[in-house]
Amino acid sequence: MKTSEKPNVAIILASNLYNAPYVRYYTEILDRLDIPYDVISWNRLGVEETAVQALTLKESKSRPGRIIDYLRYRRFVKEKLANGNYDKVVVFTIFNTLLLLPFLKARYRYNFVFDIRDYSVALKCFRTRFTAAIQNAALVVISSHGFKRWLPKDHEYVIRHNTNEFEPFEMQASIKGQTQSRILTIGSLRDPEANKKLIQELADLPDYEMSFVGSGPTELILKQYVARQGIQNVSFQGRYKKQDEPKHLQGTSFINILTHEDINSMTLMSNRFYLSAVYGIPMIVNSGTEQAKWAERYNLGVVIDKKSGIKEQIIQYLRTFDRETFDAGRRAYLHTVQQDTEVFEARFKTFLEQ
Repeated sequence: MKTSEKPNVAIILASNLYNAPYVRYYTEILDRLDIPYDVISWNRLGVEETAVQALTLKESKSRPGRIIDYLRYRRFVKEKLANGNYDKVVVFTIFNTLLLLPFLKARYRYNFVFDIRDYSVALKCFRTRFTAAIQNAALVVISSHGFKRWLPKDHEYVIRHNTNEFEPFEMQASIKGQTQSRILTIGSLRDPEANKKLIQELADLPDYEMSFVGSGPTELILKQYVARQGIQNVSFQGRYKKQDEPKHLQGTSFINILTHEDINSMTLMSNRFYLSAVYGIPMIVNSGTEQAKWAERYNLGVVIDKKSGIKEQIIQYLRTFDRETFDAGRRAYLHTVQQDTEVFEARFKTFLEQ
């Protein structure tokens, strides 16, 4: 393709567009460049979504049923790609890319972007195919530097962070001197054991209020646990609209990002991490994680050592908290995020021109 021609781009994801906010990192660039594209997705929720070509199919609960569902989805995507006259492809998630790899290699070798947002257990069985996907992609984009712990070492990766916000602003004047600390867990609710431990240690303490805003597989587990224990200082608010996020963050002392200790949780960067930096609300993270590494480097919050109590470590952090040091750290961190994003955009534009 000549550089003067505009490519036709397909963006492929195996989920609802609602659950894939990272798609906009690409569509915003394509819109600015006036490059045509289609989003080809899997409407698992059976909801109406505009501006997508979607296979509407609720995922089966049985394993044989799920296999059939994925085969139907793969056939749907292949038909769309074959009939759409696309020059370039952006494909999200490891399993989805492995599913489509034979077709991608045959039709789009060095003409597709492989975007990785999470670890996948599929790597335990399909490591060779995964390496082939990386080798045949023109560009491999990852959302966390931590993924390099389990990615092939002999390849170049481009970081695209899970945020479009790079300018910090003040959500609150200071957390020093507060009589009560509000700890907020916002977004997709996962990691039941990590969140249960937080609740256990701070249950019914008058100085602490814990709020869970969002939905996910952990929501019901935590609700049932709190009800059984009769805990009074925990609240749940369910799914929220993205535009209401600042309202939920108001009056928050800490953003909770405690996670499991599996390979994905240890290496990812969550959306909450960026909310903490942008809105100026200290985070609570596990030691030994990728998030803890950046939190320590830029003084962004409490890094919890599991050998000590959570309450005691929060109290110690409050005693030594300095707003100027915290703000300087988050500004420096967001500057690195912006630089990484500029590199990503330049590399994606080069990919479109080739």
